[in-house]
Amino acid sequence: LPEPGTYICIHPGARMLTRRWPFERFARVADRLAQQGWQIVLTGAPEEAELTRAVKCAMTFPALDLAGKTSLGALAALISRARMVVSNDTGISHVTAAAGTPSVVVCSGADPQRWAPLDRERHRVLAHAVECRPCMHIHCPIGHPFALGVTVDAVMAQAEQLLDNDQR
Repeated sequence: LPEPGTYICIHPGARMLTRRWPFERFARVADRLAQQGWQIVLTGAPEEAELTRAVKCAMTFPALDLAGKTSLGALAALISRARMVVSNDTGISHVTAAAGTPSVVVCSGADPQRWAPLDRERHRVLAHAVECRPCMHIHCPIGHPFALGVTVDAVMAQAEQLLDNDQR
């Protein structure tokens, strides 16, 4: 495993498909962070291994894919030693907040006012305003504007601000 503080965890999964930011966008963010010298560690549940493999295949830089290879406790330890986590608004964002690790969270279908981490300085939540939020659909009937409205540049801007802050 990489040395503590030298890697960034990318968690592209979420149980509900409407809560997932496109994997290609996670790959672009991961590549841009890797280009800055960060080791990229992909995380996910066993059933998300295909998704993390898609992210890794879409990347041009190498990444360590640990999807399905850690227990919840090992995942929490991994996150606690990461410099940052980039994820969807899912259970991992709560683990990240509990660990005190800075994060950028893409909030697709959930209500960010209700579910976002309370520390908005350490945890940056990006959400595109859509009238039908919160969404409980498994498949978006209107083209997934929640996720598509959040850009790679917006995620990178928040990630770079967190990396510039010495919050660890």
